[in-house]
Amino acid sequence: MHTVKDAGRASFQFHRAGASAAELDRRARLKLDRAMRQALANNRSRLHYQPQVDMQTGQVRGAEALLRWHDAELGEMSPGVFVPATEQSGFIVALDEAPGGAAGRPLVRPAVAVELGRRLGVMQGGGHAVEIVAEGVETEDQRRFLQQTGCERYQGSLFAPALATAGFEALLAQALARCNALPS
Repeated sequence: MHTVKDAGRASFQFHRAGASAAELDRRARLKLDRAMRQALANNRSRLHYQPQVDMQTGQVRGAEALLRWHDAELGEMSPGVFVPATEQSGFIVALDEAPGGAAGRPLVRPAVAVELGRRLGVMQGGGHAVEIVAEGVETEDQRRFLQQTGCERYQGSLFAPALATAGFEALLAQALARCNALPS
């Protein structure tokens, strides 16, 4: 019945014993949706940070906050699986607006963020910069090509993978120490 409803008006389907692929897919989506809602209610997601690097100076200028989630039953959930599912269900809005959700969590400890903001210009939160940021840069050749085409920032494993909060804070503290070592 759900297969016919999903197909829209003027559709029909012959009944078959057992679950169809569409029904199994629907059950999997429902299970994923329920698990996501429980994860939100129990604050089981975490943020990782992908540093964004200035092409000219090599300094960290920002970060993309990336939601990560490990489910006790389903295991480590790939963003490639759960992000499209949250978008399809409309749950993406709840993730961003919930207390303790992605929007409600600080990027880094405020003291580190403020100092870095002064020294390095690290963007915090919903800034609306018009700079181009290349994602997924893995090799120096890719970085050079992007720099030649006018790209201003990049992120990817060439500089650093997405880091848990502690790792990102350590990276920022190292960058701050390098800035403090420079002559004024």
